[in-house]
Amino acid sequence: MAGETLMMSFIVLSGIYFVFICLVIAALVKEKICQGKSELSATVIVCIDHDKENLPGLIEALIRLDYPETLLEILLVTESSDREIVSEIQKSTAKNKRIRPVLIYDREEGLTGRKNAITQAVGVANGEIILLTESNCRPGSQWVRRMINCFDEETGMVMGFPSIEKGSGLMHRFLEFDQLAKVAVQTAGAYWNIPPYSSARNLAFRRRLFFEVNGYESSGSITTGDDFFLTRDIWLKTKRPFRHAIHPESFVETKIKNKPRKFLVQQLKKSGQIYHLAPFYKGVGLFILMYYGAVPIAMFTLPPLIWAGSLLIKTILEWTGIMLAGKRFGFKYLAFWYPLLAPVYPLYVFTSAALINKRKKPV
Repeated sequence: MAGETLMMSFIVLSGIYFVFICLVIAALVKEKICQGKSELSATVIVCIDHDKENLPGLIEALIRLDYPETLLEILLVTESSDREIVSEIQKSTAKNKRIRPVLIYDREEGLTGRKNAITQAVGVANGEIILLTESNCRPGSQWVRRMINCFDEETGMVMGFPSIEKGSGLMHRFLEFDQLAKVAVQTAGAYWNIPPYSSARNLAFRRRLFFEVNGYESSGSITTGDDFFLTRDIWLKTKRPFRHAIHPESFVETKIKNKPRKFLVQQLKKSGQIYHLAPFYKGVGLFILMYYGAVPIAMFTLPPLIWAGSLLIKTILEWTGIMLAGKRFGFKYLAFWYPLLAPVYPLYVFTSAALINKRKKPV
């Protein structure tokens, strides 16, 4: 009887996990390239930290943005204490009159770091649509247009793919694999209107929604996750649908070639956000964790046909998902890396989240 119960539990966990993967695959197949021709007013907001190295390249990319001059403004936001960066930003305004510096002199009560900067920038923005990217990113000339094309009258937020520049080496392949896996889940979340997260390296939302959900009121004291918490609050507090931009011109490349380890650390820190997931995704995460924990137990207690069959179906579904995501987002070659990277990837996700959450306290 105990053996039958264990077998049935493993089959149920396997089935639930397979359903999750199938939902991701379905979204990757069904999500369409946005065909809208909207020309809504837009404000691009970039928070500039101390990354002086990337600032000139970012400014050049922003200057090349192809969007009606009267409908686009670019806000470069920085702490006023860094005079070198302030000077560089002020020089950029002479190159393009759409660029406007926003200097942060004080901090709104209850807000930390980027959340304070973004809140102040949104407050002075004129665009109906707010687009976020970061200083180490390089949006293409059609980025604004492709993201805004995804907004219809109902859409509240559009997520974009923050790809990383092509490189070589095992670590770089792992980082690419990580980004591809995350954007696959992000696409599914947007398609089914249950988004788990987003990326401030490539994100757009309606300005008025920011105020409808009271900005970062629910997470202002948490130093990270401005993109994550805003997405969560728009999902939970409004009925606005989400979209994911699929057109290659909507992708934003992230420069990491000289700093892959630093980028990996940043991604590890983001894993700590799992602690703040909505209850639905905490439940999903629990089921996935239970499935992976049940696999080694099943290998010693259940007939090979059961656990081997489960692993075979898992491999087929996951590999299919990686191939589809690679095709849609320009990383087809990562399908060949699946057999090497897939076995260690879940361990990376669960371990990094556990190590980071161990240092966190509930808010």
